[in-house]
Amino acid sequence: MNSRFMLALTTVLAVAIAVFGALRLTGGSSLFNTISLLIIVIVFCLSVLFRIRKDWLAFLLIGSMWGSMVDLPLLDIFSYGFIIQMTIIVLTMAERIILKKRVAWHPDPGEKAMLLFGALLTLQLLIEHPGSARLGGAGGLGQMIYYVCAGWVYFGARILAQYEWDEGRTVRWFAFGSFAFTVYIVISRVVFGSLLSPFFTLFWSAGFPMFAFVLAWTLQRWMDRKGTVFAVVLAVLFILAASLYSQFRACPYIAIIMIVLVAVVNRARARFWFIMVGVLAGMLLLASMAPEQLIPEKMRRSLSTWRVIDRGYMTTEVAGEFGWEFEFRSTLWNMAKQDILKHPLIGSGWVFSFEEIITAVGQGGVEGVISSNALSGGFHNGMLTLAAKSGLPVALTFLFAYTYILLKFLRRIGRDANSRLLGSVLVGTLVGETVVFLTNGGGQETVHMAVLLAVMAACSQRWSVQHHLSVAAMESEFKGVQLANSHGAFVGGGRLGRGRLPSRAG
Repeated sequence: MNSRFMLALTTVLAVAIAVFGALRLTGGSSLFNTISLLIIVIVFCLSVLFRIRKDWLAFLLIGSMWGSMVDLPLLDIFSYGFIIQMTIIVLTMAERIILKKRVAWHPDPGEKAMLLFGALLTLQLLIEHPGSARLGGAGGLGQMIYYVCAGWVYFGARILAQYEWDEGRTVRWFAFGSFAFTVYIVISRVVFGSLLSPFFTLFWSAGFPMFAFVLAWTLQRWMDRKGTVFAVVLAVLFILAASLYSQFRACPYIAIIMIVLVAVVNRARARFWFIMVGVLAGMLLLASMAPEQLIPEKMRRSLSTWRVIDRGYMTTEVAGEFGWEFEFRSTLWNMAKQDILKHPLIGSGWVFSFEEIITAVGQGGVEGVISSNALSGGFHNGMLTLAAKSGLPVALTFLFAYTYILLKFLRRIGRDANSRLLGSVLVGTLVGETVVFLTNGGGQETVHMAVLLAVMAACSQRWSVQHHLSVAAMESEFKGVQLANSHGAFVGGGRLGRGRLPSRAG
């Protein structure tokens, strides 16, 4: 291991201890958060010492599941996962600089669009100097920094993913990390919450790759004639049931899209689609006919988009937050659309004054929450946030990059993929993060999607190179066979082949 790189890592550790120790002494961060952040840094240093740097890509993906927030002064919206991902990106780029290794990367149009997205938002950040007040779960600087970092996180993840790493180990780490986080969530809910809420976030962030892995693995075994139809039906039911019990109304739709896309990636036959339609029809029938009192309370909110829910049976939810009757998101989305119409090219910006903060918060109740969210960019829709705050060109640039990279990846899976299981897990996880990005979040999910897209782009390039090498090898072998055949034809059918041996005597 290069001594200069080890020195750089030691420096990172020393700086981290100094910074977070100082925060602790000044009361800026709790002891638990300080220790957690130090553990993150130490894990990466140990990963270098024990030569497991090739697992950094898996750690980068796993960082998307680590959702605990950090209570740093004014910037307490940041999560541990974001810090994990940024630490890996910084160490990756530091290695290239310290070891004086050049970056040989030729971005395609989708990747250029992602870098342009990051550059445009960075320029806007430098020009506007947005405020750092935290409003409604988002802040001017705190929320924008996720969007700004998404383009550069993509760049760092792409550089990391273009070098040598093991696809099988990555997908195993990713699946194991998802399973471990899900178990942790369930246990913490049982220990610290009520027995009715252990699966509250089962299908949310941590569960996406795990369910994609379960479905893809079951489908592959069935198609290889190593599994049964019963196992496939059980896997589909398990995913749909978990999505219903998660309490988030978007999860059943995430589950359906995930199942469809993973099946497409694995080239499922017509028999699977008949099974899928039958399972969905049966679950819809049960959901519409089951007596209200038999439906678990945590499942009723998910079912509220499919059937009328009697609020008299609900004890923990606020009245009005059911089905399409709840206007919280629709109001925010309409406010975002108004900002887009007023400032379609450059957006309304992320800057807000102290007077605007007082006015928004002073309304109180739901109106105050809606006003403060809209002011800070928490529109519960990442695309609308980008369009409203940074302008339509920025939003459309991100949309183009996302679509281009994903479609290129999907085309490559069918013919060149080394690991269709990895492809399934990446696609399934991206589906979940995308729906969250469009319905519940924004900046943080943008970073998660950027990481997933970077790995997809790296896989597309890797599979393309391997495909061309295999084709070249086959062509070379074919030319060798042709040459051998032509030589054999000359020897067997030419002048020497007709028995006219040359005479020594002349």
